[in-house]
Amino acid sequence: MILLPQTSMDSAKILAERIRKKIEAKPAYYEGKTISYTVSLGLASFDKSYCLDRLCRSGTLPVQTRWP
Repeated sequence: MILLPQTSMDSAKILAERIRKKIEAKPAYYEGKTISYTVSLGLASFDKSYCLDRLCRSGTLPVQTRWP
């Protein structure tokens, strides 16, 4: 989990895409074989009234998802 306080959703999307591309660009090697992989990252936002302590204890967020 990466928390980005005071970060717009657009900026968070840009960062998530940069992270995804860096991971995708680094294949793994095992027993002489190249293993390509990627990751799928999700974003969630919440307002200031949501308590970070509650988030950390529960491990959950009120999530809205959007699938392309």
